[in-house]
Amino acid sequence: MKRLLSLIIFLLPLFTHAQYISGCGPYTTSGPITLASNTTVSGKLIDLAGANTVGITGNGVTNVHITKCKIINNTNFGILLNGCTNITIDSCYISNVGFGVYAQSGSSQIKVNGNYFLNINGISTAFLGHAVQFNGVNGGGSQINNNRVENIAGVAIHPHDMLNVYQSNGLPGDSIQVIGNWVRGGQYYFWPDANSGAAGIIMGDVGGSYQVCRNNILVNTGYSGIQCNGTGTHIKIDHNQMFSTYAPVSHQAITILDANQIECSYNQTNWTNYNNLNVLYSDGETQYYLGSTPSPTPVGFATNTWKANITANILPSSLIPACGTTATRPNIAYNPTIYIFTVGVSASIGAPTNSGGNGTFSVSPALPTGLTLSSTGAISGVPSVATAQGVYTVSCVNSGGSSSVPLQITINNPVVAVPKITYNPNTVNVTVSSTIPTLNPSSSGGAVASWGISPSLPSNLTFVNGVISGQALTTQASTPYVVSATNASGVSNATVYIQVNPQPPLAPSISYPASSYALQQNTSITIQPTNSGGVGMYAVTAGSLPASLSLNSQTGVIQGSLTAIQSPTNVTITCTNATGSSPFVISFGVNAAPTNHWFLINNTWFGPVFQ
Repeated sequence: MKRLLSLIIFLLPLFTHAQYISGCGPYTTSGPITLASNTTVSGKLIDLAGANTVGITGNGVTNVHITKCKIINNTNFGILLNGCTNITIDSCYISNVGFGVYAQSGSSQIKVNGNYFLNINGISTAFLGHAVQFNGVNGGGSQINNNRVENIAGVAIHPHDMLNVYQSNGLPGDSIQVIGNWVRGGQYYFWPDANSGAAGIIMGDVGGSYQVCRNNILVNTGYSGIQCNGTGTHIKIDHNQMFSTYAPVSHQAITILDANQIECSYNQTNWTNYNNLNVLYSDGETQYYLGSTPSPTPVGFATNTWKANITANILPSSLIPACGTTATRPNIAYNPTIYIFTVGVSASIGAPTNSGGNGTFSVSPALPTGLTLSSTGAISGVPSVATAQGVYTVSCVNSGGSSSVPLQITINNPVVAVPKITYNPNTVNVTVSSTIPTLNPSSSGGAVASWGISPSLPSNLTFVNGVISGQALTTQASTPYVVSATNASGVSNATVYIQVNPQPPLAPSISYPASSYALQQNTSITIQPTNSGGVGMYAVTAGSLPASLSLNSQTGVIQGSLTAIQSPTNVTITCTNATGSSPFVISFGVNAAPTNHWFLINNTWFGPVFQ
């Protein structure tokens, strides 16, 4: 598929190249012309009979159309523009001149399209033989497109760079165009006083910016096919074809001598150098050259095809046709030219208007998946793959030439709502080693693409697609966890709280050594309980201890000295903790203490009396 697409791109100029003018007229004979603003110069034959005279000169003029003119036989410029604006040169025939078209001195909006240039001889080493040169042309709207240039060996005296863009600057989105030109023949020998290599096309010569060189075909153009020299920026060289047999000065198909990185991609070359070699040396001498101090490797450089299966037949045998008629060139327009579509939604671009002749439509590169181009130039379909913003050039072609319009198309994924998640309930409070109740999110927003949670859940709890479950193995205080649900439109957060408590203590289970005590007055006692359950706090919950006895609330020990006599009385001692309580009933009785005294009664002593 890629190979087929590349073939279509390369063959496109063969079907789209302009055939506006045969050089046969009819013409009205004229001498040299000096342009005036807001005029059209049409159908003029300017034969200068070898004079060192400029054919047409413009100085500071604006809004001029030069069309269907024939300029031949001089040793100077065919057309010279100094500081001119909005000049269109098309359907002209320029032959056997020193220099074809020269635009300089801050000229802008210069269009040199669909002209024939035959045998460019050169003026001097200061003005070498160019078919077209932009020198200091700045701003948008400048083009060198769909021209035919042929230099016949032994006839053209000193052809040099055929199409040259020198220190000229386009604009972002409106580059200087050098597109769809056919060039055959060029420099075969160095000038004795100008030992410099020429090329079919030179971009970024000694600087410049925003230039594009595309879909040009070059055969046997001399030293190089296409060069980029200097400190240019934002320069693209793509989808061109270059072929050369041996010539004394033939070196590389592509020469990049730019201090900045440019784009050079999808070109095809088959180039034989001055050593009669058609190989890739380690320094890239034959097919390409990046300089002895290497220039930055161009963007897309790996997509070029070196030693491609192409021959001189990539151009027809005659670039300058014999006299005859041609069809009216198409002139198409789309409005608007910027489109944004959505995956899965029907898309449509209406057929363009066409104020010229009918033709066959094509588009390059291939449209986004799901879109098709109809025979009327309309585009329709249902896009199925999101595609970044790209430029797709639609062309309409007939034998009279071509008309092309770049369309900017973007395919976006469908817009989805931001997720909106909640948990109900959103709180877990369990005892360690318990399985927690599953927390399930609900969402009232868009579909969730990915889930996240922060911080990480405790050991053995799981988080899968927003669902929290598992067994709590470690205790922790109530801790917040932020769950995030994300899709292409945004993120939604919800907070859940998880608390894991320790196992509760056992309920107390107490007893005392006896449940009934008969105590004696004036004695001291200590009674220690036992507890086979959980620790708790002790308290008298029913009745009262005998006077002078006390209960230790933490240990349950009852102790003290008995001072008062009391009949047996039940007392309930209860040990209590968070889990439960354990009561124990004790009966306490306190008897009088025995006496140990002698008594004198009627002069008689009596011993101890016990009560």
